[in-house]
Amino acid sequence: MAAQQDFTWHQGEDFPISLIYKLGPAGSEVPVDLTSYSLRMDVAADDGSILTILNDENIADTDPYTVGNQGDTTYEVTMGADGSIQILLGRALTLPGGPFVKYLAANPSRNTFSYDVFLRNPAGKQTKILFGTLTLIKSVTKWT
Repeated sequence: MAAQQDFTWHQGEDFPISLIYKLGPAGSEVPVDLTSYSLRMDVAADDGSILTILNDENIADTDPYTVGNQGDTTYEVTMGADGSIQILLGRALTLPGGPFVKYLAANPSRNTFSYDVFLRNPAGKQTKILFGTLTLIKSVTKWT
């Protein structure tokens, strides 16, 4: 079952998300070795536009609807044998030229986005592990 977590992100900040993925009976969960797993996180506007795709090295950004990161080779996600998941939403996404700035310019009253995170095990089974909203707080300073 996926967990829900809402985040607040300040424009111009690097925003790291750190998780530990565990499985097992309630109260006896243990971290999962994620070294052979893949992870993808998409962030979307309320109209369904995908603003960014965050992925580990095993997944290429190939979504034809992506604005911004499509086809990049920057891996924003790292995972470890200890169940650790590190996701980095880089500040460039929210600064001039980034997909969030373009969206906010066209939709000035909208600053809340949806996201979800899927994990794919070595056998190919996908599981949604996290979802929620990401509220972007606009900044006066636009330091690159």
